[in-house]
Amino acid sequence: AVVSTQSTKLCNGTVDGEILDDERNLYVVFTGTQVCSGMLEKEIKITNPDIKPTPTVKTCNYECVNATMDAPNMEFNYYDWIINVDNKNGSFTDTLVVKAGTGNNIGSILIVFCLSIMAKLA
Repeated sequence: AVVSTQSTKLCNGTVDGEILDDERNLYVVFTGTQVCSGMLEKEIKITNPDIKPTPTVKTCNYECVNATMDAPNMEFNYYDWIINVDNKNGSFTDTLVVKAGTGNNIGSILIVFCLSIMAKLA
């Protein structure tokens, strides 16, 4: 389960679009016991099909999970789409899923290690 969703120094000052907005990076920090991530969420309102919409910063999302072998995924809303054009209304959300945990990473490292040993023996 997600341990906390909170404000942090990573998000301070970013909702004005100056820091995290430029490249839309997902920032990940390991605290020794938790993996914490933060990313801006943007909103796009489409009200006129002839005008290109401008994404606006909605919030900075920040989550932490315990760093365990079976850590849960973290999900970050990337874009919120709000559509109101020609009697067609709807809203959609693009979500970035961050896979946590060490099982896959350890497996990948083990495969690379074994292949490097096999290459030296050949």
